[in-house]
Amino acid sequence: MNTSMDKETAAALEEAIAHWKENLQYAQEEEVQHVKVGSDDCPLCTLFYANMCDGCPVSQRTDKRYCDDTPHTAVTDVLEFWPSVQKPNWTAEELSEIAKLMDTIKEEAQHE
Repeated sequence: MNTSMDKETAAALEEAIAHWKENLQYAQEEEVQHVKVGSDDCPLCTLFYANMCDGCPVSQRTDKRYCDDTPHTAVTDVLEFWPSVQKPNWTAEELSEIAKLMDTIKEEAQHE
């Protein structure tokens, strides 16, 4: 796995971590309607989505594109496709996993 990253990617990762932690806070406060999970809302997606996630540190870590098979998929499914079954506690757990994944990527990049 290649976890080295340029300054622009590192900055986007920092912003993405802050974004997902903000989403987590909304979920913990049971304000799930404020959680934003679209590619337009993620700083990493802003950089990498158009190129099929090539170079995205999350994609490199998971070996998947578009955050497939990550907690993001589950959160998106609940919030966008089944809004009537929103469960703030469950969503908070999934969002916490996304934030942990990004923190891990950041830590791995710093140790190279």
